[in-house]
Amino acid sequence: MKKLLFSIAALLLGFLAHAQEADDLGRYAEVTFIPRLDANLAVPSGSSSDDPASFTLGNTSFYTLFEGALSEHFSWTVVNHWFSSSNPGDLYSFIGRSDENSLFDYACVDLSYGNWNFNLGKSSLKFGWFEGCPWDWEADTDIASSVWNALVVYQWGAAVSYTTNSGMSTFTAQMATSPYGKHPFSSGLYVYNANWEGEYGPFRNLWSAAAIQQAPGQYQWLFTLGQQVDLGDFTLGLDWANKFGFDDEIDGEYVILVPGYTINATIDYAPSERFEVGAKAVLQASRLEETETWNVFGAYGHWYPLRESRDLRVHASFGIGEYVGGVSATIGVLYNFTLPRR
Repeated sequence: MKKLLFSIAALLLGFLAHAQEADDLGRYAEVTFIPRLDANLAVPSGSSSDDPASFTLGNTSFYTLFEGALSEHFSWTVVNHWFSSSNPGDLYSFIGRSDENSLFDYACVDLSYGNWNFNLGKSSLKFGWFEGCPWDWEADTDIASSVWNALVVYQWGAAVSYTTNSGMSTFTAQMATSPYGKHPFSSGLYVYNANWEGEYGPFRNLWSAAAIQQAPGQYQWLFTLGQQVDLGDFTLGLDWANKFGFDDEIDGEYVILVPGYTINATIDYAPSERFEVGAKAVLQASRLEETETWNVFGAYGHWYPLRESRDLRVHASFGIGEYVGGVSATIGVLYNFTLPRR
């Protein structure tokens, strides 16, 4: 794997040298500071004095996004997750780990040339669900699916993508470290992933098939199918995966995904750039010894109060079901402050 990545890096540098000779356009660099403040109230089903309601800071966090380009062909992305109210120390403890989220989410470069794009570094595994498309700081985490919560999708690796001349389809092949490996490269565990992203008028799809190495010679197959259709101000979405997110131990062995299914259905209404609301149903089941359902039904709203900017967002979400353990309600605010200002 290391030799392969070094070879790809050399290829990228060669393309970069050629691209810089051909085009010196599109240079920029900017840093975005993204604080998010949440308040979450969770009321367990059948709560009693032994099982009271809880108040937490929800997804309160602080991120930075460093993006830039040397030309229209070469760009980079670095995302740092500096603070999380749920696990503030773990982000720094797990640096250099692939089985846990850490300080670095992204640290990658992209080289595009014609219809081709090459990505090298630490970035997101390209699985086929629309639930995983927003940045983490934008997500309504209390109504996210078990697969979204369990998988550590930020991994080191390389990907090559080809976009058709029409721009309607993009095909990606990706090789990256496995979330089952405690240390990214020394574990010798990898993910092999194929992804198809399409946009055909109002219809969009994200499909993927991935072999996730759990142990030497042992793989879990994750198939994900995401579909969206735009109907004016409404967007309908449906994600399906052939696994249930577990993220625990079975007989002393760490397990992230187990047999089952996850279905994520959404309807989003966005009458303007400043406001959107939606409803969501996550139907999911694990099939370890017997089928057990862990569903959640929820709603969300996002409001952008600034007239000509979406930098400031006020958000709220509500969920009820087995997966959230009863009722969960969140309200919060996030802000994107970018330097230099455009």
